[in-house]
Amino acid sequence: MGRRVFFLPGASGAGAFWQPVADLLPPDFESHLFDWPGLGEIPRDPSVNSLQDMVDLVLARIGHRAVDLVAQSMGGVVAVRVALGRPDLIRRLVLVATSGGVDLSPFDMEDWRPEYRGDYPDALPFITDPHHEDLSEQLRTLSIPCLLLWGQGRPHQSTGGGAGPGIKVARCTIARARLFRSHVCARSRRYGGATDHRAPQ
Repeated sequence: MGRRVFFLPGASGAGAFWQPVADLLPPDFESHLFDWPGLGEIPRDPSVNSLQDMVDLVLARIGHRAVDLVAQSMGGVVAVRVALGRPDLIRRLVLVATSGGVDLSPFDMEDWRPEYRGDYPDALPFITDPHHEDLSEQLRTLSIPCLLLWGQGRPHQSTGGGAGPGIKVARCTIARARLFRSHVCARSRRYGGATDHRAPQ
């Protein structure tokens, strides 16, 4: 049975963000692209009203077979929470432009929320609520291999995730993390639309 890879998008909610990457997987891999109900233009689901509900959604889909998690921006926060809750079910983490749950309030970050709310006025309220959660201490307990991908040379707009400072902090707190910085690594438009998905060589 092939390896399972779960792809989690950012606040755009659209799993199609990851389709070009999923298309490059070996044919025996199982890829699962998540949409986040109630975010961006994705229809709501009455059972999903919080970040924890999204964590539960991923865990329910995982079941009892271990997976690799690939996540961008806000999806990276979900992925880290999943890994902290059930590390036995996560084989590897790939986190792209995300804080991973590290508190970014000390950093001078661009606030993406007003523009997002203007673009998606019907998105679930929690997505633009202030978040000051800091999972740094819990991240120290993770021994899962983790690749951190961080684009360079552009302003950072983070969604509860996403930013250079957060990546640097996460690198220091995840025991088996490796950082890769690139101009072309899953570059994203606002909230998780993709323009280039070339993988690091």
